[in-house]
Amino acid sequence: MDEQLASALQPLCIDADTGEPYLRLNAPYQHIVITPYRRNDAQAMIENLNDPKVTMTLESPPYPYLLEHAEWWLGQVMPEYDRIVQNVRDGRPPDGLPIRVIRDISHCSIAEALMIGDCCIERHKYVNTEPAGARRTELMEENAAREPGDPLIVYTVADWLASAYHGRGIMPAVLGALMQSWAIPRLSMGKMLACVFVGNRASIRVFEKNGFKHIGDVPDLISMPESKGGGMRSVHVVEWRSKEV
Repeated sequence: MDEQLASALQPLCIDADTGEPYLRLNAPYQHIVITPYRRNDAQAMIENLNDPKVTMTLESPPYPYLLEHAEWWLGQVMPEYDRIVQNVRDGRPPDGLPIRVIRDISHCSIAEALMIGDCCIERHKYVNTEPAGARRTELMEENAAREPGDPLIVYTVADWLASAYHGRGIMPAVLGALMQSWAIPRLSMGKMLACVFVGNRASIRVFEKNGFKHIGDVPDLISMPESKGGGMRSVHVVEWRSKEV
């Protein structure tokens, strides 16, 4: 084990079998861990992102979701993990979370655990909370220009969970754990914005349980692909702020 890296990644733990950082949730969700992506997550992504109960609440993943989509996605997120970890190793402020993949270890080790969801906290690009135009561009460029660790950076969250695990309170616990263990203390996160399709009450509750407030709606913001029914979808916008911001 790389003791220097393990120390730099605290409060995350390092799995002895995989060498990956991970976070294990507190009871009653101690069977849930959050890790980085793995190459062999492709099949779980294909299965879950072809489930209408999951994908119809999401704008961006293609539907049907094919192996080529999963391989492309892994080619994007795995180098990003390497970059974040290298920054931490070098003593630079992290600009993201090294963990995001939700796994169930009820009947297996962390190394064997399959992916059951994703929860990503990243810099906000405003595409899902602001109509297209000069204001969106200005906000996005201003946010992108801030140095890592700046408490004025606005973050967002994107998540999904396998439908077999819906209704158990897992996603609120995952989001809360990522915020409290890493985003707030390590990123100095002071503000987060997120969107939820109008009518998706379950997702609103995920945010409410973590201190988010509903601050408004944006009508007809998201253009859905024909494979997901087409048309324009309106969104609720929710916000979290630290007491210091």
